[in-house]
Amino acid sequence: VWDIETCTGWRLPTEAEWEYLARGGKEDLYSGGPEIEDLGWVKSNSNDELHPVAQKKANAFGLYDMSGNVFEWVWDYYGQYPSTEATNPVGPEGGMVRGCRGGGWSMEAKFARSSRRMRDDPSVRSGFIGLRLVRKR
Repeated sequence: VWDIETCTGWRLPTEAEWEYLARGGKEDLYSGGPEIEDLGWVKSNSNDELHPVAQKKANAFGLYDMSGNVFEWVWDYYGQYPSTEATNPVGPEGGMVRGCRGGGWSMEAKFARSSRRMRDDPSVRSGFIGLRLVRKR
């Protein structure tokens, strides 16, 4: 069993870390602003295809493509958020599906919102799901 606290080196971000990075210290609807057209590839502007990274504007942290293009896996198994306030919560210890965030080129813009939560079976392979790695300092 992997433990987020003892993991060294590169790993998937937790769902909370992913959202913090996507928001870039702001409360914008999408990663980098309120309008998706300048920020990410979604159904309305992708021409139904995946696009190279960094073709749209970055967010305030200098991160590209956190809204749209491909969903990104997160560390957490998918589950309900805690009912009480929490700082950097981690999802359930196990489950059948993992969280993914960010929306994709074949999806409507609402799925690319920084707050939108999705889930999928981790054995899935497709052109809709990718990943972004983080590491401890």
